[in-house]
Amino acid sequence: MLSDPLPKSGRDNGAVKQWIAAFFAGQPADQLFAADAIWRDYLGYVWDLKTYEGCSEISAALPANTGQQIGDIEQLSDSEGQFYLDTSHGRVKALIELDGDLCVGLFTSLQSLATAPPACAPQTAPFVLIIGAGQSGLALAAQLQHLQVPYLVIEKNARIGDNWRHRYDSLVLHDPVWVNHLPFKPFPDDWPIFTPKDQMGDWLEAYANSLSLNVRCDYTLSSASFDTAHSCWHITAQQKGKATAFTVSHLVFAVGTSGFAHSPEFDGASEFSGPQLHSSAYKSGAEFSGQKIAIIGATNSAHDIAVDLVRHGAYPTLIQRSTTHVVPHQVYIENILAPLYAPKHGRSLAQSDFLSTATPMRRLERKGQAIFAHARQEWSKFYQHLEATGFALDFAEDGSGIIGKYRRSASGYYIDVGGSKKVMDGQISVRSGVHVEAVTQQGLRLSDASHLDADAIIYATGFGSMEEWVARLINQETADRIGKCWGYGSGYRGDPGPWEGELRNMWKPTAQQGLWFMGGNLAQGRIYSHYLGLQLCQHYRKEQHHDASA
Repeated sequence: MLSDPLPKSGRDNGAVKQWIAAFFAGQPADQLFAADAIWRDYLGYVWDLKTYEGCSEISAALPANTGQQIGDIEQLSDSEGQFYLDTSHGRVKALIELDGDLCVGLFTSLQSLATAPPACAPQTAPFVLIIGAGQSGLALAAQLQHLQVPYLVIEKNARIGDNWRHRYDSLVLHDPVWVNHLPFKPFPDDWPIFTPKDQMGDWLEAYANSLSLNVRCDYTLSSASFDTAHSCWHITAQQKGKATAFTVSHLVFAVGTSGFAHSPEFDGASEFSGPQLHSSAYKSGAEFSGQKIAIIGATNSAHDIAVDLVRHGAYPTLIQRSTTHVVPHQVYIENILAPLYAPKHGRSLAQSDFLSTATPMRRLERKGQAIFAHARQEWSKFYQHLEATGFALDFAEDGSGIIGKYRRSASGYYIDVGGSKKVMDGQISVRSGVHVEAVTQQGLRLSDASHLDADAIIYATGFGSMEEWVARLINQETADRIGKCWGYGSGYRGDPGPWEGELRNMWKPTAQQGLWFMGGNLAQGRIYSHYLGLQLCQHYRKEQHHDASA
């Protein structure tokens, strides 16, 4: 969510217009692109979210003629290198960086679809079923409603927003409100900068109600099977023990960026005398006052829980089995989010989103490396004091920090909102570089042969992958065919290659017809619901047109 500002040199807008015309006329790629050019295309050229790197890869992606008909080219009056153009897909916004006559950076983003086909009788049954009414599911529902695509959202909880309300009491969003707006309805001007979790849950409920989104709560998906002959999903859902069967053309999993809670199985766990729970089941430190608590893990939830435990008079110890990337909250806000999204810059949210999305993964990695090379110097005393406690740090294998880690595995980091000071002050203990050999009746036996006494054990050990939902609710064969969700093939920890350059299976076509994934933080829900909504609308229009012609 940050821009890699493009240099202004070589940005003659007359030359850019000529370049666009040559591109859509089918001029060979080696006459248009530099050898190391990067082109990120979000539905502007093909119906996919794709990044092409290098002139040879771009050339292989381009046929002799694009097949696109180009209309007017409109320069944005206050933005060099940014244009609107009308194509066969619809209205496209482009960001172009030229070096001489050759393009070194290109982003093409579909803003709206071409004129709709002739109207036919509206379809009342849902065309799209969205599983989950969190921020991602509701953002997509709002987009589909705006595009007049029939949809239904089902939510397992009793109320919209319960996915936030049921989390631990002390949870507050790390991202500022000015990054987190959802489509069509921004947060009020008097909203707190950092939103408490119950207020976030209430906002999602109010958001859905104010937009009259089609959501049914207390519903769970029991099964889904794809009918290849009729290109549709046969769905069974349960509400209060009553089964409902229906058919949809497209199924969207909007259940977050994770699968099921993952708790390791340690020898002796059944012998432990106290409570054991996953971090997702933790509510408050009030019940643990005066107790020694072992927390397996050392990333965001582990720190947040440890801070809450200290606040309630407990004595937490983090078991840090591998290194953790720690980001001072000030660095996260001022160096990563604010350059694009801070209100003081006067950009519209749409323009900030466009610039953010225009930045391909290679440039994001380099940007992250620059940010954290500087942060390691500016915050050197902070990091030295933290390491002196025995806490083991990393900045991602390539130095890109949270910018790389979030997109690779959405794990392995802590955005420091106070936990690190409590570690340095000794209020939160750390056992680093060890793993659990076994659980005993009174605590943990660690790999260094020591014993850690504990009255309770909390497993802040994360979650599985999103494709686990597919295996459970559809079948393992479909999950295997789709493959891994999230990550972009960097080859670093948690993100095996080959390089893809876009998040796998997110907001784009998957190997299973009619199956899609929504996920991510609030900003990603806002940004990518637009692109997934356009894709689903295009499918809906084709089906309408087919039905009208039959």
